[in-house]
Amino acid sequence: MKAFLRLMGGVCAVGKLLVQAISRKNKILNTARKSSLTMNDERLVMSALVSFAYRSFVLFCNEIRMTCEVKPVSRTRCIQKINEKTTCNSRVTGKWGLRGVQGAFCWFFAAKNCIKKYWKFRCRYLFSSQNGADENMIEAMRRRRLPRRKLLAVKRSGKASRGLKPYTVYLITLKILFCVCLAHARQSSSPEAAHGVASSADSIRPLQIGDTIPEALWHMPLQMVKAGQEGSSTVTLSVYRGKLIILDFWATWCTVCLASFPKIDSLQQQFSNEVKILLVNASESADRVRARLPLKKRTMTVDMVYEKKVLRQSFPFRSIPHHIWIGTDGKVVAITSGNNTDARSIGSYLNEQKIALPTKVDLQDFDPKTPLWLEGNGRHEDQLMGYAYVMRYIPGIPNSFQKEVDSLGRFRSIRTGNRSVADLYSILVGGLEWYNNPFNRANRIILETKKPAELQLPQDKATWDDWKQEHYYVYEMRVPEHYQGDGADLMRQDLERYFPYTGKLEDRSVPCLVLTTAKRHNDSKTKEGKPRILKQGNSLELINQPVDVLIRILQKQLKALNLPIISEQTRSFNLNLTLNMETTNLNQLSKELAIYGLALKKQKRKIPMLVIRDKEVNQ
Repeated sequence: MKAFLRLMGGVCAVGKLLVQAISRKNKILNTARKSSLTMNDERLVMSALVSFAYRSFVLFCNEIRMTCEVKPVSRTRCIQKINEKTTCNSRVTGKWGLRGVQGAFCWFFAAKNCIKKYWKFRCRYLFSSQNGADENMIEAMRRRRLPRRKLLAVKRSGKASRGLKPYTVYLITLKILFCVCLAHARQSSSPEAAHGVASSADSIRPLQIGDTIPEALWHMPLQMVKAGQEGSSTVTLSVYRGKLIILDFWATWCTVCLASFPKIDSLQQQFSNEVKILLVNASESADRVRARLPLKKRTMTVDMVYEKKVLRQSFPFRSIPHHIWIGTDGKVVAITSGNNTDARSIGSYLNEQKIALPTKVDLQDFDPKTPLWLEGNGRHEDQLMGYAYVMRYIPGIPNSFQKEVDSLGRFRSIRTGNRSVADLYSILVGGLEWYNNPFNRANRIILETKKPAELQLPQDKATWDDWKQEHYYVYEMRVPEHYQGDGADLMRQDLERYFPYTGKLEDRSVPCLVLTTAKRHNDSKTKEGKPRILKQGNSLELINQPVDVLIRILQKQLKALNLPIISEQTRSFNLNLTLNMETTNLNQLSKELAIYGLALKKQKRKIPMLVIRDKEVNQ
């Protein structure tokens, strides 16, 4: 690329000389026109112009040859020159990029002026002089009787000329070539682009196991904390190419890193011919390292360097120690935490040219402020052993209930939809069930709290939506694999942790409806037929159904009474009967049940009730 830019500069110099020559030639021709020079005199002028251009070109070639001569330099100066020419610092990139753009612009405008001057001269003097039949036009040109635009439009035949069309085509072609050269100069102006590495530190591609180290990274100078063997304050990875290179990223505040320095130093001494270990500080300056690092550790044989951009982005990490193994073939062979960097692992690689170490993984996009089960769009969900959480009301989800058990019937998880605190406690005391749970009704719950309105729906249905948003919650829990319980103990701990209430079952004497059977009537009892529930119009037929199903149906029909319905039968049996679903009166419903030998009476019984209290009551 540098040779290309030198060539562009030379072209610009030649263009400048040509412009000067054409200007001088135009002055001569203007003088010749006034003195009525003949065509032979003009040819002499053109010969002088060609001779001048040839001499200028010879001077340009001599300048290029002198520029390319190699001068003897010392060995130290040669190393510095190599580092300056082959490293991927932005200083070199910016210098040659700017020169390339300047050279392209100069070349473009110089060539444009040359073409313009040449075509003006040709159209004004050559085209007109070659046609001997048009002497009047030549005379008019000499005396300047015609405008300049009309003179340029004269053709050999005297008609409208197309002399400007090649000039326009050449200019368009020149512009296209200029754009191509400018784009090429932009892409090839830095050594990083030549080796496939971005010139900007922000766009460096992180290297993984199996990737080849870019050439620009091999020749990038690394600042050393202490001077090197030859008095240089920099070192490049290319010096150690062919060896096993281990980059140990560390910091002065990392106690684990400092504690491993003696081991690293002994490994460097043991494998000094086959391995090169570099301690890389990617977060602190050399002065800070010298100030905070003990003198004893600074006198180690292993070299210390610091580099905050390219190496840090080529091998990104979030925690240290961070070790990068670069194999003898120039590829990354391992990325480890440094715990297994020992003589055995190094010897294994040197003998077998392969290594199998646990790979250290650093999530560069990890957000420590986001909950772990949400971070990374739930990418850590498979690592969860168990969890439990309570969320506020979530609009749009149903009042669902899900319970999961494994193949052995062991409890695994539970999740509820939008539920009140009273509903959550009823699930707790009802065996972690919602369906077929006798305690999920208001007539089986007793509220002994200072603010019972926060636990039960208000009478006015118009305010239900607002009440639900304030007092509905979502609960979910998943237990570990080794858990053997039913989950009730864990759920109780969660509810008492998140809410200022406590709930438990207590025997209370309350009014209720008692379902009994007559001694002489067994018409409702049956053990035959497939269990079914048939609904036809307003009638509901139960076929071979247990008493609990009948109690749930009666609970719905007599909901207005808000009384619990219980059965005092000591033996369970199935029923066959038909009920009118529109019957909501207790007396009328009792008459329908009496046909099947059943009786429903209002009595006071001592039954289990869910009692919810404030926590402060027991404290």
